[in-house]
Amino acid sequence: MGPAEFSGMVYALRRRLETLMRQCVRDGGEESVHDLRTTARKLQLYVPLAAGRKSAAFEKCLRRISACTAKLRDMDVTLSLLSRMEGVPGQLIEDLRAVREMEREEVSPVLLRELDIAAAYIPGRPKKGELNDDIREMEASARRRVKRALPRALRPGADGDDLHRYRKCVRRLRYIVELSGSRESCSLRSVQETLGRARDLELAAGYIGRSEQHGDASEVLRKIVQEREGQLESFRKSAGRTGMHGKRKG
Repeated sequence: MGPAEFSGMVYALRRRLETLMRQCVRDGGEESVHDLRTTARKLQLYVPLAAGRKSAAFEKCLRRISACTAKLRDMDVTLSLLSRMEGVPGQLIEDLRAVREMEREEVSPVLLRELDIAAAYIPGRPKKGELNDDIREMEASARRRVKRALPRALRPGADGDDLHRYRKCVRRLRYIVELSGSRESCSLRSVQETLGRARDLELAAGYIGRSEQHGDASEVLRKIVQEREGQLESFRKSAGRTGMHGKRKG
């Protein structure tokens, strides 16, 4: 990817970020929140390579967007999962929807305040040699992170934080290799999705456990825990067949 194409991609992502911020303020839908967070994460990775006008302020803006929407996204995945399962008490779903709406009302003013900062950012155009060197260095660093995080994710009884940390390392590497159009991104996405499903199930189980209706959802909780273990077993088997960086051995 050349400097002009890279700069154009970053600019397009920034424009999409603005659109998604407005959508989240307007309707706060699950898909809008998910796409906003994905776009913000990619920009957090790419903006330092492009620099440009108001880049420092924009990077801080991106971190605030990610932070303020994290809880909302957790509620969305929990609602989506529980709404499709049989045996979940209706009151439990309604309570979560009510809490989710209150959270959305808190997030909207934050996004509105960040809009002007996002709109002010104009990406620069890095030099071709420097851009390629920076991408290679970033990829090497991302691979080291994946390698360091994997043993803790694979150890018996690995907790949710270790698994989530590894998933974030994989996601970061995927965003980088996507710049070159590498097919490796497909295998990395598969690992990310498997651990993402396990994370969603963990969030749902935690919500049920804290709910006053958890006694009425004991069977649902059992199924969730069982499915999560299945997802983790799939991840462990996959990790045994692949290299440390998501590439198949041999």
